[in-house]
Amino acid sequence: MDRIDYYILLETRKATVVLDFIEYCKRNFFIIHSGTYDSPFCQEEMTLEQLLIYLENNVNESFNLYWNNEMKESFLIIISAMFTEDKHLILGIYCFFNRRTIKKLKKMIQELNLMFEPKAYLFWGEDLPPQDSVSFINCAENSGMTVERFFAENSSCPLDLLLNFFHYKNSKYRY
Repeated sequence: MDRIDYYILLETRKATVVLDFIEYCKRNFFIIHSGTYDSPFCQEEMTLEQLLIYLENNVNESFNLYWNNEMKESFLIIISAMFTEDKHLILGIYCFFNRRTIKKLKKMIQELNLMFEPKAYLFWGEDLPPQDSVSFINCAENSGMTVERFFAENSSCPLDLLLNFFHYKNSKYRY
């Protein structure tokens, strides 16, 4: 089974966006443990909502959050929210994929792009993606990996729903 990481760059850092992302993932085979978070920003533990509001209000703070999937049989392994120093947010999904799960992955990528209308997206390996918007966009533009190409190289699934998908967002994504 192969692994792929998919990231989207957003121009917002709103706490509600991260919470919506988590809720979307929960509806798609993802279970996270709720609780408190150790924060490097204060001495006390914070709830997720408190931490997200802090990061929303402190736009030059960078901080990465990761959630492991407690549903072991899911194709979705980890989700992440990365707050950049240049006032942006990067949301990520880490997935296993094979012929059985490729349609779920394709659907999830389509839905994430429709929900959040990212400025750019990036397929990536196991390292962290670029942690600022300029580097992220440059990497996305230079990667040569489009959604169409990814699915063409990794699946025998038809690409009919992805034909109008743009690699870099100059206008609203459409399918």
